[in-house]
Amino acid sequence: MADDTTILDAEQIVMLRELDAGDGTFLPTIADEYERGANTQIDMMGQALAADDAHTLQRAAHGLKGASANLGAAAMTELCRALETAGREGSLDVADLLIEAIRLELERVHGALRQVVVGV
Repeated sequence: MADDTTILDAEQIVMLRELDAGDGTFLPTIADEYERGANTQIDMMGQALAADDAHTLQRAAHGLKGASANLGAAAMTELCRALETAGREGSLDVADLLIEAIRLELERVHGALRQVVVGV
């Protein structure tokens, strides 16, 4: 497993810390919102795949891609980009593998976020 410092872009984390109003709650709030939102998006992806709904799959991947990019989670962003493309093209045969890879990467991102938040 990669070092947690490589999972999130350090410059992006610094920028997010600089957006804090001084009370130290901004980054923890963003991390909590990301975790809840990511879990919801992944659930939506699974439901969309089960229903052969490529459009909803694409939208869920797009949403998680943007949130992941905002945190500097490059690997997660790329996995979501691949799933978004698969949904757009109706290539649902690879979606199951991509969703599983996204679930695994999300565990790594959540772990890295927890480390960053503790270090705030």
